[in-house]
Amino acid sequence: MAVRLIDAGTVSFVRSQTLYHGLSYVQTPDTPDTIVLVTPQSRYMCIGFFQDAALELNLDYCQKNHIPVIRRETGGGTVYIVEGQLFVQWIFQKGVLPARSDHRFQLFIKPLVETYKFFGIDAYYHPVNDVHVDGKKIAGTGAGTIDDAEVVTGNFLFGFYYKQAIVEWKSKKIKLFFSRQGKNGKWKVFITTNPGLSFIQMIEIYQTRWTIEVFFKRIEAIVGTGQVSV
Repeated sequence: MAVRLIDAGTVSFVRSQTLYHGLSYVQTPDTPDTIVLVTPQSRYMCIGFFQDAALELNLDYCQKNHIPVIRRETGGGTVYIVEGQLFVQWIFQKGVLPARSDHRFQLFIKPLVETYKFFGIDAYYHPVNDVHVDGKKIAGTGAGTIDDAEVVTGNFLFGFYYKQAIVEWKSKKIKLFFSRQGKNGKWKVFITTNPGLSFIQMIEIYQTRWTIEVFFKRIEAIVGTGQVSV
């Protein structure tokens, strides 16, 4: 089993939504299951497939303040999307993900929670499809079927305080990131041999790692095989 990973980087607000929609519509039986990582470059409002925009939003306010409104073809509630968020989008063949929606959301949310915990944030899964910290929702997820593809989407917030430095060690330049969540959080140190990485790029790499590792472990448990690759 192969999983295709697409790191789309920072894109327009429209492309942050059309990427997974387009991949869903062009999927064929031979298309590999796909994970997309993408960051929108500007703010917008995104409403669920079954929601009434006029009831959910003050459309006059959005228009006056140049806040675009987009309807996605998956479920979930209305969300305000701003810069500095990493979108994680799964586009899979039918029958690969768990049949029960709550199990599907747990599978998707687990790597997000593990990534938050890695950075010292006490996040946890809150049924049925949210991530909470200290009893408050910090992220949600949505799912649905687009054409013949099964889709799950969610986001990871970059609300970190950080400092960085480049030092030399054994004649090589290495980059140090000192990070904490909130002003009173515990500092953590991250080291990379790529001094060109930004802080957000470094977090994206960790998020990618956890997403893939946790997904593979879950799939191996479901299908009973270790023959998986990226």
